[in-house]
Amino acid sequence: MAAQMKGYKGIVRDGTVVLEEASELPEGTVVVVTPLEEVRGSPQAVLAALEASPHLSPQDVEELRQKISEGRRSVRYESPL
Repeated sequence: MAAQMKGYKGIVRDGTVVLEEASELPEGTVVVVTPLEEVRGSPQAVLAALEASPHLSPQDVEELRQKISEGRRSVRYESPL
């Protein structure tokens, strides 16, 4: 009878699977990685989105800065009352 194997969770970063916690596996252990479907809005999907780098070109950044600048309003110091 085979020993019960513990499963590990991780995320792919730069093409490498990074485990959420340290494993007890010896160096060189062969493993099978099975991708999980992420449900939109799930905690895993939100964490993956937060950890993912934005893929913006310099033109995208400049356009965003310009739109922010265009949307700025002057500060009013008088009382609204």
